[in-house]
Amino acid sequence: MKIIKPPFHRALNQSDFFVDATIKVQAHESSNYWIYKTGDWVYKVKKPVHPDSAINLDELFCKEMQTRLELSAKALETSVYLLFEEKEQWRLEPLLASGNQRGYYVLKQRQLSERGFLASLLGKGKLKVEQARLLGHWLADFHAQLPPGTNKEVGSPEFLLRLLNDDLYQAKKHLGKPLTQGQLDLTVRPFEQHLKEVKKLLGQRFRKGFVKPLQGDLRPSKVHIAGKTVLALALSGDPLKNPEMDLTSDLADLTLALRKNNLSALVDVLVEGYIEAGGDTGCKTLLPLFETLKALKAGLKCSQEAQEEPHTEALNEAKAYYSLMVELARKL
Repeated sequence: MKIIKPPFHRALNQSDFFVDATIKVQAHESSNYWIYKTGDWVYKVKKPVHPDSAINLDELFCKEMQTRLELSAKALETSVYLLFEEKEQWRLEPLLASGNQRGYYVLKQRQLSERGFLASLLGKGKLKVEQARLLGHWLADFHAQLPPGTNKEVGSPEFLLRLLNDDLYQAKKHLGKPLTQGQLDLTVRPFEQHLKEVKKLLGQRFRKGFVKPLQGDLRPSKVHIAGKTVLALALSGDPLKNPEMDLTSDLADLTLALRKNNLSALVDVLVEGYIEAGGDTGCKTLLPLFETLKALKAGLKCSQEAQEEPHTEALNEAKAYYSLMVELARKL
């Protein structure tokens, strides 16, 4: 992606601006950040939002990201800096040392190798059995750190059915090429029936502490494996909004990614590792429900992308997710 140059871009591209740079600075851009890769470290400059707000939302955003990454990716060594202009020169200082300066908030993190991301491992067919088990262990250990949930409603059958119906309503706008009414019918009925069968279990899960704030964004492009270390990048959309849910929802992010890549055998290994490390046997019963929800949402997202900017790849991805949704619903 070609970077839209911010006012400080030229300064940050100077060879001596980052004292710890080991390569020529590489600039990139995402929806939330201007990104500068310097070798061992990456600097993510937060794009400002709501500059007139009485509350500094950019500072809150970065601090919340730092807090969450302490739980899900401690080895990233994430810290918050402030980038500001002083006497016509740009300076970068740790937030606590920057005084009352106004500027751009920056996340400094260890740079991760692209080949270690789960997306790369899946794309190249290189995910190993021991890595799948490691993912299960890591997720259970991560969940054990989270505080208990406070909203009983999010663990109810009614709430899960509402999630399904909300996405179905949006998905119906794409009936035709990627989705058929038959696929919707084959999904809804078994989903509703299974919800009735697990109503008691869902109620028990809230009381036993299996409803918590989620990690919420365990896409393959966000999960990194290096040796026996797993890191998960924090939710990039808005870390201040992290809904509570049954923890099986996080597990479904990972298992659906494996199923999408025809790795059902490794799904079993991952789930066994999760149960082995955390003792959550109930997740196996609920997993097909959450995988069905995730497949529907992923298909809907791809359908919307194909509609906004028509291209065959997004349409094929939507079809694949909807087919997987029906396959999962049949197992309910």
